[in-house]
Amino acid sequence: MSVDDGGSAPPDPFGSVGGSLFDGMRDFASAASSGAVEVSPDGGQALLAVLDRFRAEMREQENNLYRISQPPPLGRLKGGEVMAPFMVQVATDENGFVTRFRELRESLTQAEEGIRQAMANYQATEEANRVAMTKLLGGLE
Repeated sequence: MSVDDGGSAPPDPFGSVGGSLFDGMRDFASAASSGAVEVSPDGGQALLAVLDRFRAEMREQENNLYRISQPPPLGRLKGGEVMAPFMVQVATDENGFVTRFRELRESLTQAEEGIRQAMANYQATEEANRVAMTKLLGGLE
């Protein structure tokens, strides 16, 4: 924070990346729900496979989330007693790693729902095109 910035708080370090990423997942799912996004079955399966691998990696880190949510053993000196709760707060507050990790996990669920809906949209469009072509070709006979 600089003297001439009016005393405002520092920017959210995840705002430009985390917020937009989470918002993007939510927006994608919303667009898919409205029918604005279509994904082919092959493309959708590839995206779902990436999400599955990412979730597997996240599950492997669950124990670390618990660990960083606990006060670290910094000893009984005053510095350790002051820093330990501060480190927990930094990890678990609204912008902390644990909080953002859980938000990311939730956004992956939204992304999966959006991908599945986009695949269904693609299939619906393909079926509508098939019916239209059948009618068109049937009228040419």
